[in-house]
Amino acid sequence: MLRSLCVAGDLARAVGLLWRSTVCPGEGTYALLLQECVNRRDARMGKRIHARMVSVGFGGGVYIVTKLLIFYVKIGELGVARKVFDGMPQRSVVAWNAMISGCARGGAEARAVEMFGSMRAEGMRPDQFTFASVLCACARLAALEHGRRVHGVMVKSRVGCGGGGGGGNVFVDSALVDMYLKCSSPEEARRAFAAAPARNVTMWTAVISGHGQHGRAAEALALFDRMTRVDGLRPNDVTFLAVLSACAHAGLVGEGLRHLSSICRRMVRVKLDNN
Repeated sequence: MLRSLCVAGDLARAVGLLWRSTVCPGEGTYALLLQECVNRRDARMGKRIHARMVSVGFGGGVYIVTKLLIFYVKIGELGVARKVFDGMPQRSVVAWNAMISGCARGGAEARAVEMFGSMRAEGMRPDQFTFASVLCACARLAALEHGRRVHGVMVKSRVGCGGGGGGGNVFVDSALVDMYLKCSSPEEARRAFAAAPARNVTMWTAVISGHGQHGRAAEALALFDRMTRVDGLRPNDVTFLAVLSACAHAGLVGEGLRHLSSICRRMVRVKLDNN
């Protein structure tokens, strides 16, 4: 019954039934309820579920405790999440990733970098999500040396730009390029970008924006040209904004007007396609 209510999206009734029930549900049901709270960012319901788990003495294994950890990370309660994490007798890569990601995006970037080191010291192997999160932390801290060390670990782990092992990962490669740009190292960003075997619009936009912000408008425009003509990718609004910003920084009025005209034509085409 609890499971069917949760699947139907009736979280309030499911939690109410949980509190009235004399039968303790299994790990799968608790996990399903917590996941629904994560999806809805429903802090109150999630805490009620946690309270119920404690009151009935439900300990659970690594899987359910990790779900609980993710819930607290997602609602921004990093202090509680850390207590859950520290109390885990065994931590999976998913648990480490949840904490590192939460710290990186929750204003505790230095802690995210520190936890990345602790994770490796405990013999855990970082994956693409670990690298993306810790690179985000390095970018926000403008911690170039830390970012370079993370890049070195990526290469050794055969993940991302220059890692070998049959290709890169656009998700991680984009984070790496962004880190170098945010750390004011456009040359390293360009090398990482060149080493990436696959590039999406987000990555192209990041490198175009970074070159424009560092006064390299000509290179930014050349990259935009390669993106559209060579790779055949369609720029989005953020890409056009990056191009216009590069032109504005360099005082390239003519180029800016040309690209503005292109944006207007694109908007007209989109409007016609939607009618």
